[in-house]
Amino acid sequence: MRRLGEALGGVALAALAADHAGDTVLGTLEPWNFDPLVFARTLVAPAIPEELFWRVFLRPGPRLFSPRSLSINAAFAVSHVATAEMLAPLRPGAVRVFRDPAFLSLAFVLGIACTHAHLTTRTLAAPVLVHAAAVSVWLSCWGGDVRLMTPPS
Repeated sequence: MRRLGEALGGVALAALAADHAGDTVLGTLEPWNFDPLVFARTLVAPAIPEELFWRVFLRPGPRLFSPRSLSINAAFAVSHVATAEMLAPLRPGAVRVFRDPAFLSLAFVLGIACTHAHLTTRTLAAPVLVHAAAVSVWLSCWGGDVRLMTPPS
C-alpha cells in the first residue's frame, strides 16, 4: 500500500508541476468540480485498455528508468497524437490539446507514474487507478473536458 501511495504522490507532484503547462492544457484548478462518473468513465477508457497495452503487454522492464521503460513511456506519450485524430470528430479540441508539447510531457510523466505503480505492486489495478485518477482530475478539475470540446480557433 505504501508503494501505491508513492505512485499517487508522484502523480500529485506531476500535477503541481503541470500547473505551469500553459493554457492549452490546463486551466484553473477547481477541485470541487471532481465528478466520480468521469472517474468511472476513465477507468473503462482510456485507463484499462492503455495500461493493459503499455504496462502489461509491452512490459517496460524491471527498472523504472531503464532505456526500455523510458522508450515505452515516450511511445505512450506520442501515441496520444494518434488518439487525438480518433477523438477529433467527438472532441474538436483534441488535436490541439494532444499535440501540445506540454500535454505530451505530462503524458510522459503519467507513463512513468503508471510504470512505477505497476513495477512496485505487480498488479494491473495500481496503474489503472493512477491513470484514471490523473485523467479524471484533468478532465473535471483542470478544465480538460472543456478544452477537448472547444474547437480550434
